[in-house]
Amino acid sequence: MDTEQLFRERFLPHYPAGARANLVEARAVDANPGANPEFSQRMAAFAETFVHGVAAIDPKRAPLTFDDASVHRLSALLGPTLRDELVSRGELVPFVVHGVAWLGELIVRVHGGAWRFRNPLWESFVHLTSAAGEAELALFSWFLKALTPPEDGVGASTLADRYRRFVERPTLDVAAMPVVVKGERKLPRLAKVRYDLLHKYLRAHLPELSDLGEHFPSPERFDAYNFRFIDAAVVGDGRMVVLSGLADGGFGAFWLGAAGFEGALFVPCDTFPEPRAEVIGDASVSLLTQRIRLHFAQNKQPLFEELLWWGP
Repeated sequence: MDTEQLFRERFLPHYPAGARANLVEARAVDANPGANPEFSQRMAAFAETFVHGVAAIDPKRAPLTFDDASVHRLSALLGPTLRDELVSRGELVPFVVHGVAWLGELIVRVHGGAWRFRNPLWESFVHLTSAAGEAELALFSWFLKALTPPEDGVGASTLADRYRRFVERPTLDVAAMPVVVKGERKLPRLAKVRYDLLHKYLRAHLPELSDLGEHFPSPERFDAYNFRFIDAAVVGDGRMVVLSGLADGGFGAFWLGAAGFEGALFVPCDTFPEPRAEVIGDASVSLLTQRIRLHFAQNKQPLFEELLWWGP
């Protein structure tokens, strides 16, 4: 069962007739133009119900609260197995409906988001303003995708992945991050890449990074990338270092902070023109405006993607 099938078989029958006839319009119309506080109160009540309901599903797991760590705990539960169990008990729809309310309430309470109400209520989204700009977070879609396997394994992304990329990372307090590299640093390209040679490179040019961290790829996993080269850039006014380069099948990047590995990204791309990561903006002037622009090509079409300097 893919996401579209799950939606049409299990959720669409519960929509008002008008919404079923024109989903695009239903998702665009404000269901609370008068700012009735009852809508927010109802969402808060749904969210509290969800916390207790998930505790009943897996009592051994740490209970959910309204914090980022709870999203990661919930994400580990989600998938086709849980979906089928909920379907067999007739609980799938209330689980997702209340889950959307809980996740939205978390973003509103902790990260300053704002509800944008729709009819039916689970189609509501959260508007979030962050360092990455403004976004309308379609939380109902996030839940459906988390309960269905990705087609052909492409675009695999868990609820935690989406939350990290669109909520946690953009709202991170980067000013509180410790400075790792002080002063200007000219960093040469590492032309021959192996795990042991990377360590030698860091000792020679970035001795402040004494530890790659627990979650940096193992020597075997790193060497399996078969990097052709590695470039290094200091970003965030010395708060992080980005290692990036062309590997088998694409362009890879790793973000390193005071505790080592902070995140990674892999973009499938052509080998020519040579992909590169460009740092734009001066973080010493404004920490929130600096970006990393990835230049690459796919099927001979030049593309670029901009990322926050502290990672995806």
